[in-house]
Amino acid sequence: CLFSSPQVETRTPANVFSRFDELRGAGGTFFMLDQLQVSDQGYTKDYALTTDEERIAEADADAAALWGLEPDDPSCYPGHHKDRGSVLACDFYNSNALMSLSDEDVVKTLTEKLLPEAVGEFKDAKVLDSWVQRYPGAVSWFSPGSYTSRPPLQGAGPDKLPNLKCAGDWVRMGEREHGAKGLCQERAYVSGLEAANALLDSMRLDSMSSGGATATGTKHTVIPVREDEPQVKIGQEVSRNVFSVVPRFWVR
Repeated sequence: CLFSSPQVETRTPANVFSRFDELRGAGGTFFMLDQLQVSDQGYTKDYALTTDEERIAEADADAAALWGLEPDDPSCYPGHHKDRGSVLACDFYNSNALMSLSDEDVVKTLTEKLLPEAVGEFKDAKVLDSWVQRYPGAVSWFSPGSYTSRPPLQGAGPDKLPNLKCAGDWVRMGEREHGAKGLCQERAYVSGLEAANALLDSMRLDSMSSGGATATGTKHTVIPVREDEPQVKIGQEVSRNVFSVVPRFWVR
Protein backbone atom coordinates (compact mmCIF):
# COMPACT_ATOMS: atom_id res chain seq x y z
CA CYS A 1 0.00 0.00 0.00
CA LEU A 2 1.43 3.39 -1.03
CA PHE A 3 0.61 6.99 -0.23
CA SER A 4 2.10 9.31 -2.86
CA SER A 5 1.96 12.96 -3.87
CA PRO A 6 0.86 14.66 -6.05
CA GLN A 7 -2.34 12.88 -7.02
CA VAL A 8 -2.04 10.77 -10.17
CA GLU A 9 -5.05 10.30 -12.43
CA THR A 10 -5.40 6.90 -14.12
CA ARG A 11 -7.87 5.84 -16.80
CA THR A 12 -9.46 3.30 -14.47
CA PRO A 13 -9.15 2.79 -10.67
CA ALA A 14 -8.30 -0.92 -11.11
CA ASN A 15 -5.31 -1.81 -13.29
CA VAL A 16 -3.21 -4.87 -14.23
CA PHE A 17 0.55 -5.41 -14.58
CA SER A 18 1.57 -8.05 -17.11
CA ARG A 19 4.80 -9.12 -18.80
CA PHE A 20 7.06 -6.61 -17.08
CA ASP A 21 10.59 -7.94 -16.67
CA GLU A 22 10.67 -6.52 -13.14
CA LEU A 23 7.83 -8.86 -12.15
CA ARG A 24 10.16 -11.88 -12.56
CA GLY A 25 7.28 -14.04 -13.78
CA ALA A 26 4.69 -12.69 -11.33
CA GLY A 27 1.44 -10.95 -12.17
CA GLY A 28 0.17 -7.85 -10.45
CA THR A 29 -2.71 -5.45 -10.00
CA PHE A 30 -2.91 -1.99 -8.51
CA PHE A 31 -5.98 -0.19 -7.25
CA MET A 32 -6.30 3.59 -6.86
CA LEU A 33 -8.09 3.72 -3.51
CA ASP A 34 -8.53 7.49 -3.63
CA GLN A 35 -10.40 7.15 -6.94
CA LEU A 36 -12.54 4.30 -5.68
CA GLN A 37 -13.65 6.28 -2.63
CA VAL A 38 -13.51 9.84 -3.90
CA SER A 39 -15.25 11.72 -6.71
CA ASP A 40 -14.64 15.23 -8.02
CA GLN A 41 -17.86 16.28 -6.33
CA GLY A 42 -16.76 14.90 -2.98
CA TYR A 43 -17.14 11.74 -1.00
CA THR A 44 -20.88 12.06 -0.51
CA LYS A 45 -21.74 12.39 -4.21
CA ASP A 46 -23.67 9.12 -4.23
CA TYR A 47 -25.74 10.34 -1.32
CA ALA A 48 -26.59 13.79 -2.69
CA LEU A 49 -30.20 12.81 -3.41
CA THR A 50 -30.88 11.10 -0.12
CA THR A 51 -31.96 12.45 3.24
CA ASP A 52 -30.58 9.43 5.06
CA GLU A 53 -28.23 11.12 7.52
CA GLU A 54 -26.78 7.80 8.68
CA ARG A 55 -25.65 6.90 5.15
CA ILE A 56 -24.16 10.36 4.64
CA ALA A 57 -22.30 10.09 7.95
CA GLU A 58 -21.02 6.63 7.00
CA ALA A 59 -19.69 7.92 3.66
CA ASP A 60 -17.99 10.86 5.34
CA ALA A 61 -16.42 8.59 7.96
CA ASP A 62 -15.04 6.33 5.21
CA ALA A 63 -13.50 9.35 3.48
CA ALA A 64 -11.91 10.61 6.67
CA ALA A 65 -10.54 7.14 7.50
CA LEU A 66 -8.81 7.00 4.10
CA TRP A 67 -6.75 10.06 5.03
CA GLY A 68 -6.46 9.41 8.77
CA LEU A 69 -8.59 12.44 9.66
CA GLU A 70 -11.49 13.16 11.94
CA PRO A 71 -14.88 12.94 10.13
CA ASP A 72 -15.56 16.63 10.73
CA ASP A 73 -12.24 17.81 9.24
CA PRO A 74 -13.21 19.94 6.20
CA SER A 75 -9.93 19.30 4.39
CA CYS A 76 -11.02 15.83 3.25
CA TYR A 77 -14.11 17.06 1.44
CA PRO A 78 -14.85 18.69 -1.94
CA GLY A 79 -12.14 21.03 -3.19
CA HIS A 80 -9.46 19.68 -0.86
CA HIS A 81 -9.02 15.95 -1.34
CA LYS A 82 -6.95 16.23 -4.53
CA ASP A 83 -4.25 18.11 -2.61
CA ARG A 84 -3.61 15.03 -0.51
CA GLY A 85 -2.18 12.89 -3.31
CA SER A 86 -2.93 9.28 -4.22
CA VAL A 87 -3.46 6.17 -2.14
CA LEU A 88 -2.97 2.90 -3.98
CA ALA A 89 -2.80 -0.77 -3.14
CA CYS A 90 -0.81 -3.22 -5.25
CA ASP A 91 -0.67 -6.99 -5.03
CA PHE A 92 1.57 -9.52 -6.76
CA TYR A 93 0.58 -13.14 -7.32
CA ASN A 94 2.71 -16.13 -8.35
CA SER A 95 5.33 -13.96 -6.71
CA ASN A 96 7.84 -16.42 -5.22
CA ALA A 97 10.66 -14.67 -7.08
CA LEU A 98 9.78 -11.38 -5.37
CA MET A 99 9.52 -12.74 -1.83
CA SER A 100 13.24 -12.36 -1.13
CA LEU A 101 13.25 -8.63 -1.92
CA SER A 102 13.39 -6.21 0.99
CA ASP A 103 10.46 -3.90 1.64
CA GLU A 104 12.50 -1.02 0.24
CA ASP A 105 13.27 -2.92 -2.97
CA VAL A 106 9.62 -3.89 -3.44
CA VAL A 107 8.58 -0.25 -3.14
CA LYS A 108 11.43 0.85 -5.39
CA THR A 109 10.49 -1.70 -8.07
CA LEU A 110 6.92 -0.51 -7.95
CA THR A 111 7.52 3.24 -7.92
CA GLU A 112 10.59 3.50 -10.15
CA LYS A 113 9.82 0.80 -12.71
CA LEU A 114 6.30 -0.61 -12.84
CA LEU A 115 4.08 2.37 -12.08
CA PRO A 116 5.92 4.93 -14.28
CA GLU A 117 5.89 2.51 -17.22
CA ALA A 118 2.17 1.88 -16.77
CA VAL A 119 1.19 5.52 -16.13
CA GLY A 120 3.77 8.19 -17.02
CA GLU A 121 2.60 10.67 -14.37
CA PHE A 122 3.95 8.39 -11.64
CA LYS A 123 7.47 9.48 -12.62
CA ASP A 124 6.92 12.75 -10.73
CA ALA A 125 5.17 11.17 -7.74
CA LYS A 126 6.91 11.08 -4.37
CA VAL A 127 6.25 8.25 -1.90
CA LEU A 128 5.12 9.67 1.43
CA ASP A 129 4.41 6.37 3.15
CA SER A 130 4.33 2.66 2.30
CA TRP A 131 3.43 -0.71 3.81
CA VAL A 132 4.53 -4.13 2.52
CA GLN A 133 3.07 -7.48 3.55
CA ARG A 134 3.93 -11.00 2.37
CA TYR A 135 1.55 -13.97 2.21
CA PRO A 136 3.44 -17.03 0.89
CA GLY A 137 1.20 -19.86 -0.29
CA ALA A 138 -1.93 -17.74 0.01
CA VAL A 139 -3.26 -18.33 -3.54
CA SER A 140 -5.67 -21.19 -4.13
CA TRP A 141 -4.59 -24.06 -6.38
CA PHE A 142 -7.31 -26.15 -8.02
CA SER A 143 -6.76 -29.48 -9.74
CA PRO A 144 -8.69 -30.33 -12.92
CA GLY A 145 -12.04 -31.90 -12.12
CA SER A 146 -12.16 -30.62 -8.52
CA TYR A 147 -15.06 -28.22 -9.08
CA THR A 148 -17.79 -30.65 -8.03
CA SER A 149 -15.99 -31.30 -4.72
CA ARG A 150 -16.09 -27.68 -3.63
CA PRO A 151 -18.74 -26.51 -1.12
CA PRO A 152 -21.74 -24.59 -2.49
CA LEU A 153 -22.50 -20.98 -1.68
CA GLN A 154 -25.58 -22.08 0.27
CA GLY A 155 -23.59 -24.48 2.46
CA ALA A 156 -25.71 -27.44 3.53
CA GLY A 157 -28.76 -25.64 2.13
CA PRO A 158 -31.30 -23.08 3.38
CA ASP A 159 -33.54 -25.87 4.66
CA LYS A 160 -30.79 -27.49 6.79
CA LEU A 161 -28.40 -24.78 7.99
CA PRO A 162 -29.98 -21.48 6.89
CA ASN A 163 -27.52 -19.38 8.91
CA LEU A 164 -24.39 -20.88 7.30
CA LYS A 165 -23.13 -19.68 3.91
CA CYS A 166 -19.79 -20.22 2.17
CA ALA A 167 -17.68 -17.56 0.46
CA GLY A 168 -14.34 -17.51 -1.32
CA ASP A 169 -12.92 -18.25 -4.74
CA TRP A 170 -13.25 -21.96 -3.95
CA VAL A 171 -17.06 -22.18 -3.61
CA ARG A 172 -19.66 -23.21 -6.18
CA MET A 173 -22.08 -20.34 -6.65
CA GLY A 174 -24.76 -22.18 -8.61
CA GLU A 175 -27.33 -19.87 -10.17
CA ARG A 176 -25.47 -16.91 -8.65
CA GLU A 177 -22.28 -17.73 -10.59
CA HIS A 178 -20.44 -14.61 -11.73
CA GLY A 179 -18.56 -13.85 -14.94
CA ALA A 180 -15.31 -13.47 -12.95
CA LYS A 181 -15.25 -17.19 -12.14
CA GLY A 182 -11.67 -17.56 -13.32
CA LEU A 183 -10.34 -14.67 -11.23
CA CYS A 184 -9.59 -15.51 -7.60
CA GLN A 185 -9.78 -12.05 -6.00
CA GLU A 186 -12.79 -10.82 -7.92
CA ARG A 187 -14.67 -14.08 -7.47
CA ALA A 188 -13.90 -14.17 -3.75
CA TYR A 189 -15.24 -10.63 -3.40
CA VAL A 190 -18.41 -11.35 -5.37
CA SER A 191 -19.04 -14.60 -3.50
CA GLY A 192 -18.84 -12.66 -0.23
CA LEU A 193 -21.54 -10.27 -1.43
CA GLU A 194 -23.69 -13.15 -2.63
CA ALA A 195 -23.22 -15.07 0.62
CA ALA A 196 -24.31 -12.02 2.62
CA ASN A 197 -27.32 -11.54 0.35
CA ALA A 198 -28.24 -15.21 0.69
CA LEU A 199 -27.94 -14.95 4.48
CA LEU A 200 -30.33 -11.99 4.51
CA ASP A 201 -32.82 -14.00 2.45
CA SER A 202 -32.59 -16.94 4.85
CA MET A 203 -33.00 -14.68 7.89
CA ARG A 204 -36.10 -13.10 6.39
CA LEU A 205 -37.63 -16.48 5.57
CA ASP A 206 -36.85 -17.74 9.06
CA SER A 207 -38.41 -14.70 10.75
CA MET A 208 -41.53 -15.02 8.57
CA SER A 209 -42.00 -18.72 9.36
CA SER A 210 -41.44 -18.22 13.09
CA GLY A 211 -43.65 -15.16 13.35
CA GLY A 212 -40.82 -13.14 14.85
CA ALA A 213 -39.52 -9.71 14.00
CA THR A 214 -38.64 -9.24 10.33
CA ALA A 215 -34.92 -9.29 9.68
CA THR A 216 -33.56 -6.00 8.37
CA GLY A 217 -30.69 -5.24 6.06
CA THR A 218 -30.07 -4.06 2.52
CA LYS A 219 -28.85 -6.53 -0.08
CA HIS A 220 -25.77 -5.48 -2.02
CA THR A 221 -26.04 -5.11 -5.79
CA VAL A 222 -23.63 -7.32 -7.72
CA ILE A 223 -22.48 -5.78 -10.98
CA PRO A 224 -22.17 -8.33 -13.81
CA VAL A 225 -19.08 -8.40 -16.00
CA ARG A 226 -19.28 -6.89 -19.46
CA GLU A 227 -20.33 -9.12 -22.33
CA ASP A 228 -17.46 -10.86 -24.09
CA GLU A 229 -16.15 -9.28 -27.28
CA PRO A 230 -17.05 -10.99 -30.60
CA GLN A 231 -13.61 -12.56 -31.13
CA VAL A 232 -13.73 -14.06 -27.64
CA LYS A 233 -17.16 -15.56 -28.30
CA ILE A 234 -15.90 -17.08 -31.57
CA GLY A 235 -12.90 -18.62 -29.78
CA GLN A 236 -15.14 -20.06 -27.08
CA GLU A 237 -17.47 -21.60 -29.65
CA VAL A 238 -14.55 -23.13 -31.57
CA SER A 239 -13.17 -24.55 -28.32
CA ARG A 240 -16.53 -26.07 -27.36
CA ASN A 241 -16.89 -27.69 -30.78
CA VAL A 242 -13.37 -29.10 -30.73
CA PHE A 243 -13.66 -30.57 -27.24
CA SER A 244 -17.08 -32.00 -27.97
CA VAL A 245 -15.20 -34.42 -30.24
CA VAL A 246 -11.71 -34.58 -28.70
CA PRO A 247 -11.76 -36.21 -25.23
CA ARG A 248 -10.28 -34.17 -22.39
CA PHE A 249 -8.01 -37.00 -21.23
CA TRP A 250 -6.25 -34.71 -18.74
CA VAL A 251 -9.44 -34.25 -16.68
CA ARG A 252 -10.55 -37.10 -14.46
